Amino acid sequence: LPDGIGLPTFVAYADIAINIDPTAEELAKIISTSISTYQALLGEDPVVCVASHETHTGEGNYMDRAREALEIYSESEDAVKTIDGPCQLDAAFHEKTGNSKGARFYEAGWGAPSLVIFTNLDSGNTNYKTLKLISDSAGLKNNLCTQGSRLPVDDLSRGDEWQQVYGSITVNVLKCQQLLHSGAYGELKQLPTDAVTIF
Repeated sequence: LPDGIGLPTFVAYADIAINIDPTAEELAKIISTSISTYQALLGEDPVVCVASHETHTGEGNYMDRAREALEIYSESEDAVKTIDGPCQLDAAFHEKTGNSKGARFYEAGWGAPSLVIFTNLDSGNTNYKTLKLISDSAGLKNNLCTQGSRLPVDDLSRGDEWQQVYGSITVNVLKCQQLLHSGAYGELKQLPTDAVTIF
């Protein structure tokens, strides 16, 4: 990678498959569930970027939605502190650019984001496909994981290989376990048979 660009070992994107144009409330839920899944997978808090076409400044539907979603999320009891947005990806992953645009990742000592939340499906899926092409060419594998729905659900691409299918199943089983332990279904000992749906 060019100097100044930092990428963690693991970078998660959400939502990039199902939620076409989430409201601020839905986006806040996507932020929350994505962070919970990340914590369950890696046992640590992620550094979160809520991505948009401007960094902090600027106006428009998506900027306003990102700000409102962040405000909603920040009011939750278990909200992580290592989160910034709205933020452009160059400001998130390039330290010099980030510092010049006022992004908090490097100034606060967090480093590059390990979880990127997109405000709509267009930006999320397009960026995911770009990342997939780059990572495939480098011999890396990535998994698609949908967030923000009431029950675990995922969408697989026709271009996915068995590693992506396996990864999606694994993550969804983990999400089911989270739901059971959270008490979301009361005394239920197992989820409904349609709890996991992978398209």
